Amino acid sequence: MKKFFKNKIVKRSLIALVIILIGGGIYYFKDSILGLFGNERDYSHTLIPVKQSDNGDFGFVNFDGELIVDFDLDLDSGETVGYMYNNIASYTDNESGNIVYVDNELNETTTKYAQSLYFHDGMALVVEDFGPLVYINSNFEKVLSLPYKEAGYFSEGLAKFKDNNGKWGFINKEGDIVIEADYSSVSSFIDGYSIVRKEDDGYKEIGVIDNTGEEIIDISDKYISLWFSDGGEFRFWREDEAGFIDEEGKEFIEEDWTQITPFNDGYASFGEKIDEDKWESEWGLIDEDGEVIIKPKEETPIYMNNGLYVFKDDQEFGYKNIDGDKVIKAKYEVALPFYGKGAFVKKGNHWDYIDKNGEKIKKKDNDIKHLNYDANQNYYLGIFNTPFDLNKTLISRVLNIDSMLAEVFPSLSYDIFGVNKDSDVMDVIRYMKDQSHFISDNTYNNISEDTLLNKININSYISSSALFNSNRFVIDENFSYIITYYFDEDIVEYKTERRCNNYHSYSCDHYKYSYSYGGVSRHNDYMREYTIYGKPYNKNYDANLISIYTKIELSGTAIGMEEKIIEEIENHLLDYNYNVIDNDYTKDNHNIQVSSYEDHITITTTFN
Repeated sequence: MKKFFKNKIVKRSLIALVIILIGGGIYYFKDSILGLFGNERDYSHTLIPVKQSDNGDFGFVNFDGELIVDFDLDLDSGETVGYMYNNIASYTDNESGNIVYVDNELNETTTKYAQSLYFHDGMALVVEDFGPLVYINSNFEKVLSLPYKEAGYFSEGLAKFKDNNGKWGFINKEGDIVIEADYSSVSSFIDGYSIVRKEDDGYKEIGVIDNTGEEIIDISDKYISLWFSDGGEFRFWREDEAGFIDEEGKEFIEEDWTQITPFNDGYASFGEKIDEDKWESEWGLIDEDGEVIIKPKEETPIYMNNGLYVFKDDQEFGYKNIDGDKVIKAKYEVALPFYGKGAFVKKGNHWDYIDKNGEKIKKKDNDIKHLNYDANQNYYLGIFNTPFDLNKTLISRVLNIDSMLAEVFPSLSYDIFGVNKDSDVMDVIRYMKDQSHFISDNTYNNISEDTLLNKININSYISSSALFNSNRFVIDENFSYIITYYFDEDIVEYKTERRCNNYHSYSCDHYKYSYSYGGVSRHNDYMREYTIYGKPYNKNYDANLISIYTKIELSGTAIGMEEKIIEEIENHLLDYNYNVIDNDYTKDNHNIQVSSYEDHITITTTFN
């Protein structure tokens, strides 16, 4: 149990009393009393995007159901806008794929950024295609460029970053490292604390640090998991129980629950498994002393907001009060919590804004068909006081495109992939030898041309995969490739011999004996011509090259950027005066086709 002075209601009462004594006036008394009860969170910085029809323009409403930004944001089909947070929203332009920012007066700012997080703590993290991570201010000016692979939101003046060794730490708004990168994972700072993990050879530890890096809750294997609750308190999980712990490391509520939610409005929800073999729970509610207020019976977690919570019954939603009594029956397809004066509910193809009696609150020009909210909105608001995930990160999109192009197309001015139409088998072998330093297996670094030549055991093509035991040419952490050269004739000839067809269950002699009649032997019917692979007796070095197939494997930052990379390849070809005919890039006596599939790009070169 919490001590008396740890109780939040007691804390708020004492604060109110102090304000009364200092202020000596009714004005302060009124504000203080209002802060004692109900929802103390401020949601005024969040506006939700809405539309009045499928093809209509976007507007923005607040949690009090008021239309703050009129329905005048005209977007193209397929474009959608996120929350307007601190008066700035954003969407991705269909044509360019770049971020466009919109303010509360619907002024638009077009950028070259491919991705953007929300503005928080006065800054937003953005990244351009093939560019580093950059923070911008609310005037959309670049204020800080990062040399790191990954980073997140600024929260309470600090932002998490991931260094080149895969460890996490924190920087301030000047880019100075405040907490060294020493953790396998970290959370953004909330109420002055970050939850951090360390992992070494599968051994996992978790704890809590403050904004100086000091351990508030020791980093150890005591807990399976820790996460935020409310006001500097945390939730913990062990193998057979879950509960709450304060900033001094003292556990004050612990039970054999499977799931628990953070405290909100003075209450937290807990889940008990219905079936040990299924991840299904019934949810109840406790107060800050751990007393059960509502026994486990609800299908979904109980989040108290302004005295009511959403409940589910037969796939429909309604509202109950703190006593578990139905206040508004379950009749809605979607029901959002009472964040403000009312709550948004959806029935059929229409959203309404209702009061605590279930009556519609009419708002001028507020006929809503689409309300774009995040399904995890309630969770994020409860933890971060934001409608978005404050732990989300962006990954640097820095790619050494020039290096990749230089290796894949070493000399487009006179040849392609180290060869040209007049190249023969030995030209290909020499090129393969020159590229062998890109093989990660060092045993191939000094391989000879003769060794490679003797590895050719396929009739009409030479493959790097076969020559180097499936190893790829590795350009860097984002690009590697294999390459195959096709010829118009067999470049390797093998000896053959006639042998009995081994698919028969009897010997050829048996068939000969059984099926010989009239002096005619049937022996030859069961003999086959077999090629003896691995024993070439002739190599045709004069075979003509007809095509080249290159498969570029994407990894790391390059994954998901196929279209942009192909665009860079095509621009590279145009710089070398290739002509574009029906998506083929043609020059002199060959043409090139570029395409993508999943996480790789293929380049097919055909000689005329």
